[in-house]
Amino acid sequence: MTIAKRLTLMQAALLCAASLFLLVALLLSTPAHLASSSRTMLAQVVGLSAGVIPNSDNMLAAQFAAKEKELAEREAELSSRMQSTSSESLATTIASISLGMSLFLFVLLVTHLIYDRRRILQAPPALAVDLRRKG
Repeated sequence: MTIAKRLTLMQAALLCAASLFLLVALLLSTPAHLASSSRTMLAQVVGLSAGVIPNSDNMLAAQFAAKEKELAEREAELSSRMQSTSSESLATTIASISLGMSLFLFVLLVTHLIYDRRRILQAPPALAVDLRRKG
């Protein structure tokens, strides 16, 4: 083989290897991971750091963001507390209604037993049936 053909084969082999490497790299990592790692590598190499000079506008915006975050946390806490309170009040209401109905039925039962006993005691003896054998 001539030198030109060997160089062409070497270039083709390098191109195939590079293509396979890029294909495997793309299949194994997500674009977000690639972007994050590339930013990290760039920052490490260049020594890049980003920052904003503090001024009144930036401080006010940071205070608003902190206050908004605090209010969102409070709102989440209150909504969870309200949900638990509403479920507890519903359970308490159902228990109260059940207890009231049970007491009402108990009073009806006792009243029925009292009136039944009075009726039996006040019944004339002529209406009583004697079931004993006469023999």
